Amino acid sequence: MCVNVIQKPFKHRDFVNKNNQIIDLLVIGGGASGLMAAIGAARQGASVLVCEKMKKPGMKILASGGERCNVTNTLDHKTYIEHFGKQGRFMQSAMDTLGNERIQTLFQSFGIETMSRDGFRVFPSSHKSQTVLDGLLNELKRLDVPILTETPVLDLKKSGRHWLIKTKSISHIAKCVVLSTGGLTYPWLGSDGQGYSFAEALGHKCVERHPGGVPLKTKETWTANCRADTIGKAHIKVNMKKHNKIGKTGDVIFTNYGIAGPVVLDLAREITPLVDKYGEVPITLSLRPKMTQQDWQDLIATWKTKNHSQKSLVSLLKNKLPESICIELCRMVNIDPDHPLLAVSPARINDLIAVLNATPLTVNGSMGYKLAFITRGGIKLKEICNKTLESKILPGLYLCGEVVDLDGPCGGYNLTWAFSSGYLAGISAAISLSKIANNDPACSARVAD
Repeated sequence: MCVNVIQKPFKHRDFVNKNNQIIDLLVIGGGASGLMAAIGAARQGASVLVCEKMKKPGMKILASGGERCNVTNTLDHKTYIEHFGKQGRFMQSAMDTLGNERIQTLFQSFGIETMSRDGFRVFPSSHKSQTVLDGLLNELKRLDVPILTETPVLDLKKSGRHWLIKTKSISHIAKCVVLSTGGLTYPWLGSDGQGYSFAEALGHKCVERHPGGVPLKTKETWTANCRADTIGKAHIKVNMKKHNKIGKTGDVIFTNYGIAGPVVLDLAREITPLVDKYGEVPITLSLRPKMTQQDWQDLIATWKTKNHSQKSLVSLLKNKLPESICIELCRMVNIDPDHPLLAVSPARINDLIAVLNATPLTVNGSMGYKLAFITRGGIKLKEICNKTLESKILPGLYLCGEVVDLDGPCGGYNLTWAFSSGYLAGISAAISLSKIANNDPACSARVAD
């Protein structure tokens, strides 16, 4: 299917309030979940309007995945949901409606071809996030859905059976509202936490927010001397009694402020709340997780028997780890990196083996929302109907995407949730309105003044 690329988002011309026209659905936020909510509702025949505060919609889509947009992954639904922890069960209906396979099929109908080179992560075949955004906008244009850009919503309230939405230039009346404002990440792309304020003003409660998917700062400064080095398949574990089950294996990058890399970004969503609570979180790194303390002891004993005693420990260790890290670990236990193995006492050797096996670090902060790719926390899930994503507190309000208390690791998890939850919210709103229009008794009580 060939699509015409939209160079500029079209602006709303017809929905003016001078005649008090009532929109079926107004979507607040033109990101991944908001655009999908608009598509889902419009495909069901609802009249839809999207309000986006930025100059262009979908700016976080453009920035995602290093501007390549990891739209989803290839995991089966059960395994995918498990990666969200206990709260993952909430997303079952959204995944049943638009899971990762259906996302790819739907995108194909928008002219967005996808591919997975590693058999796990799914990207647009063009490897350009612009392709994804263009496909979504073209579908919205086909469905005649207007997008009001540079139009922040200033006020949102329920009045009788309708919603009143105030923007800087005009007010709108809608039968339903989708709140898809995102979280707090990448604030220069429009995320400022406004959705939480709206939700709380309407009676919802929010779980405390923290940056997730973010590089971590450490109290120790030696990492700055190793910032050119990456350790593949290192294991990181939280060294706290009540939280010692938090751990993961993956690539670690040392930085001038602490640690980064895929495994750090994944663990950050669990570590940043602990940092906020305790101030510091001790962790250990197994830089060679397949080697035990006994393995290190045997290796050093072998060096001694092979007449390597006159060589420095660093020159021997650098066959196992980057030289800069070997130097820092030696210094950590007061071993001169240039001293020959023979000159190092057995006690110091034991100390070195201990830090080789479990290198200690202390996380005392993160790089914050400016570098975080997801927000941990948000609107409480127990206040949202998981089958429709409608508010249990205020009928006609639908909540989706990053604004709710649900987040996953790197690898297309969070964009999948944005797309699937937005689509479910949109079609749920449209179906509900259709039932009301047909005088469905089950819905008549919802719209009484």
